[in-house]
Amino acid sequence: DAAHELKTPLASIQVNLDSLRQDEEYTAEEAAEVLEVTQRNIRRLNQLAENLLQLNSAQVIEQRQRCSVHDCLCTIIEELDPRIQQKQLTVGLAEIYPCLDTDPTLLLRCLYNCVENAVKYTPEHSAIRIDLNKTEKQLQIVIANPSEPISESQCSQLFQPFYRLDASRSRKLGGSGLGLAIAKGLAEGMGGTLWAESTMGKGTMFVLKLLWTEPVQDGP
Repeated sequence: DAAHELKTPLASIQVNLDSLRQDEEYTAEEAAEVLEVTQRNIRRLNQLAENLLQLNSAQVIEQRQRCSVHDCLCTIIEELDPRIQQKQLTVGLAEIYPCLDTDPTLLLRCLYNCVENAVKYTPEHSAIRIDLNKTEKQLQIVIANPSEPISESQCSQLFQPFYRLDASRSRKLGGSGLGLAIAKGLAEGMGGTLWAESTMGKGTMFVLKLLWTEPVQDGP
């Protein structure tokens, strides 16, 4: 699967560079377009390589510290704001402020992949909802976005490396097919679980449940 994903951008780079080398009548604009396509494919290769490294590295908590889940999500929404604005989406975030003793880097990366996926595949002019539900010893984070209903089998396959519901659309949007697989590994590294649910009229929900031996705390 990885070889197949690597082959496509490499082939595009090769074709474009060969044509640029062989055709002496290229205009400056045509050459610039070829270089832009080449740079885009190089960025795709870099992303894929980075994601493969993350997927294959052991993701376990190395250092715990108290971190605000709400602040973490606000940071992610701020980073994704250009894409959110481009698609004219709204993102609703529940105003509760649980804090957890965990590795903030793992938590941020896990949530980022889930929220980014929702932003990427949510239709324009739609709304994404992020809810936080906590009990004494667990926190459940639900990221819901409108979409066509998918089967229970497809929901589980979403977390398999390189699986895509619509391969051509995913590649067009720049997806590597690894983001959710990485997120699931990160969730398990934090001692939690991550799954997807799809309900008619409600779209797709990504549910991250984190379990703790110590009570979930409220923020300041």
